[in-house]
This record gives sequence, structure tokens and C-alpha cells, in this order.
Amino acid sequence: MILKYYGLRESFLFFTVFPLLALTIAPFVRFPEESAEDIAAVSTSTVISNPGFIAAVLNIATYNVVFSFLMAFGGIYARDSFGISYSMVEILFSLFFVTSFLGRLYLSIRPAERLWPYMASAVTMTVAGILLIVLTNNPLIYAVALLILGIPHGTTYPLSVVSISRAFKPQYRNAANSLFFSFMMLIGIITPTITGYIAT
Repeated sequence: MILKYYGLRESFLFFTVFPLLALTIAPFVRFPEESAEDIAAVSTSTVISNPGFIAAVLNIATYNVVFSFLMAFGGIYARDSFGISYSMVEILFSLFFVTSFLGRLYLSIRPAERLWPYMASAVTMTVAGILLIVLTNNPLIYAVALLILGIPHGTTYPLSVVSISRAFKPQYRNAANSLFFSFMMLIGIITPTITGYIAT
């Protein structure tokens, strides 16, 4: 709707309210306190060698590489391949985020007892969605692929967080989560940069 009346760059201004809201709320968020002994007991090697951490990182990596590429170039691909408007691109990606939300909602209602079946399903759906995009050149199939890809997008992150929470004692979780988020951010930086050169 916004893109019908404003340019692509100007449309981002409508969403500045969210980071401003987060900045306003942040000082009131209380985090668990840690003792000096807890902090001293945590080491990077202890965290990264933990099987639960390794599983969480591999799980998020299998999808975040695809997600970073999709978010950076999926809209450009749709515009160039199908000649659709910016508004239609946003509608297509709304399908992606609807199934992503439903995936997270499902895990909220029915938490995973065993993580590996869910992780394997996420990888399978990711491969299926990518194959649909690569092997076809049809906007309807592209929409179906986005619907499929939204599900692992919604489930991989919660599954990784659960893996970390189950694998670490409370005093280790801050360090584990910090390293995990650092890895996620690294993927988000490296993948679009590399794939940008490839796309060019």
C-alpha cells in the first residue's frame, strides 16, 4: 500500500517507529544478574565445543545463508523475472512471513521435545523451496516456494535457541547466546556480499 504512493527509499521512513520504540523500551528491560564467579567460569572454548551449541549453529546456518540471499535479492529477482510491481513484490514476501509466523506460533503452542526431526524437516523444506525457484520461472510457483521457505525461516531460530537453552546451565547462556548471535550477524554480512558479486 505504501509503495503505491511513496518511493522505495521513502517507504523505509514509515518503519522507523519500531527502532524508536525499542530504544524507548530498552532501559526498562531487566536482565538476569550474573556474579563475577559466573562470568569467570565461562570460556569461549567451553561454549563452542558444546554439542548443543554446534547443533544450534549448524541448524541456523543451513537456513540463514539462504535467507540472507533471499532477503537481499529475492525482490530484485521477482521484478526482473516477472516484471511485477514493488507492491506485488511486498505481497509475495508477505506470504513468506505469514508461514514464518505460523511456524513460530506452532512451536510456541507445541514445543519440540526432540529437535532433530524438526531440524531435518527445516533443511528438507529449504532445499525444496530453493529447487522450485531455480527450476521454474513462474510467479505462481515462486509464491508457493516463498510459502514453503517461510516455514523453516520461522522454525530454525526458535529450535536453535531451544538447543542452546537445553545444553547450557543459566550462567553459560549469556555467553552462548552472544556467540550464537554473532555468528548469525556474520552470515547476514558475508552472504549478501559474496552473492552480490556472484549475481553481478
